[in-house]
Amino acid sequence: MPKDQQPTPIADDEIVHAWQTAIDKINAVDVQLEPYPMFSIDGIFPDAFYGKILEHLPPREFYDYSKDPAYQVLGKETKRGNIYFEKPEQFDSLHEAYQTFWRKMSSPELTAALMNWFLAKLQPYLNVPAEAVRDGKTADVMGRWMLSRDLPGYDLPPHVDTRQKLISVLFYLPDEENESPYGTCFLAPKPDCDKVLYGQSRYHREDFDLLHRLKFQQNTVHAFARSDACFHSVDEVGPEITKRDLLMFNVLVA
Repeated sequence: MPKDQQPTPIADDEIVHAWQTAIDKINAVDVQLEPYPMFSIDGIFPDAFYGKILEHLPPREFYDYSKDPAYQVLGKETKRGNIYFEKPEQFDSLHEAYQTFWRKMSSPELTAALMNWFLAKLQPYLNVPAEAVRDGKTADVMGRWMLSRDLPGYDLPPHVDTRQKLISVLFYLPDEENESPYGTCFLAPKPDCDKVLYGQSRYHREDFDLLHRLKFQQNTVHAFARSDACFHSVDEVGPEITKRDLLMFNVLVA
């Protein structure tokens, strides 16, 4: 879409219907336990609505590609740009049509409903950190949204997520030209390494065996429970891919 062209506004009831369709599919899908507790759904949104999501992906200049220097030790994570919905300095700079759409897509009511559905689906497999349990009950949880755009050369080394995170949800948003094999890879440490790999540090691929690789396909969602064993990565995005768009929804301990 040309930079000076605004996307067409979407009616509230169309957004609610699209999310209800998604929630119905989440409710119906089975959790697979291998290689790690997760589930995947093709066609998560109605096809026509998916096209409208693509129309509302902001231009590249609104994504923040700055990264902490620690993330540059391995891989090429500086090729990933993010728009954090909870950061006013980022989100409020979007053109009005983009702001309006994504505010509706991530409204407090929808966020709470989605968080409850994902928690209900993956609750038996959650790895809740001990420090998050108070008086025998898990502390409050929250849902956090962001849009991401990876550029050619993006490379995410093997790692596990921070212990604050309970569930990662990845909505893959490529157009037809940018479908690719470069989805999330799930890995296991090789036998001689499994005693020394721990935490959210980045590791070398040669120390891991590939268990499963997701395909980066249109209108799909993948959700998995975070654990100290759930190593994952993204292979280097090839030069034939111009961009790799995602909507991320993380369920975290507040």
